[in-house]
Amino acid sequence: MAPPGGTGAPPRSPAANRFAAASTSVGLKVEILYFEGCPNHEALVSHLHDLVARAGIPVRVEVIEVLDDATSQRERLLGSPTVRVNGRDIEPGAETRTDFGLKCRIYRTPRV
Repeated sequence: MAPPGGTGAPPRSPAANRFAAASTSVGLKVEILYFEGCPNHEALVSHLHDLVARAGIPVRVEVIEVLDDATSQRERLLGSPTVRVNGRDIEPGAETRTDFGLKCRIYRTPRV
């Protein structure tokens, strides 16, 4: 039985809410850019698939390997892994950065 005023669905995480808010009728495109040897991209891909499943919205996930520095510059890779939703980096202020290259990237996340 759903709580009063509720849908009975489990509550969404803040990240799932951001995905849902950004979605359109055709869904989302999520890109994960990484370079070979990045120790974090596989865990991120797994976490992203779990998040997408909980959000319950159509999402196309593309995992893109960046092979060299020239490509990292062209793709505006701010480090590996880089996550973009509908072409926009998920980090606030990322559009103003210019420190592109083959390097590791760390995201701050709330402790659960």
